[in-house]
Amino acid sequence: EYLHYRELWITTLDGVSKFDGDKLLDFRTHNVGAGYIDSSNILDLYENDDGKIVAISRDAGALFYDDESNNFYGQILGKDRRSNNDRIFASLVDHDGNVWLGYESGKIRKYLNSLETYTEIDLGTSSIVTDFQQESSDNLLIATRAGKIFRIGLHTSSVVEIIEASDCVGS
Repeated sequence: EYLHYRELWITTLDGVSKFDGDKLLDFRTHNVGAGYIDSSNILDLYENDDGKIVAISRDAGALFYDDESNNFYGQILGKDRRSNNDRIFASLVDHDGNVWLGYESGKIRKYLNSLETYTEIDLGTSSIVTDFQQESSDNLLIATRAGKIFRIGLHTSSVVEIIEASDCVGS
């Protein structure tokens, strides 16, 4: 859910919905005209520093809301949309407005707020990135499906593995 200037934006299993106080508009892949969105597989929804509503999807990258057409349109984020072998599995917008995306391949990308420039960070694993959490100390915690947890410095992008999967076994 996301509240934007008296509008309630909701991510659903079918896409995104917007409630303006009077009516609900559903954004779906099959809509023609107002209410179109490039993907129904939405992970996150946020407002960037430019005031634009951005939806992050597993299979179509960043989808930007266009006020004039009342639709969401995609921006490919460093991958060919026709290739579905590296889907986005986790996302987070940090306190500085940077967008962090975790991929099925274990890659991490840190996008500046504009989503035009990114830094790729190597965790040294091929396990799916499943979650991000920002710590108050300007660090980011990253979890993988293999049970590893990493700490990354938000400004230095230095990576430290803090929990190995075997450390959790039998606890």
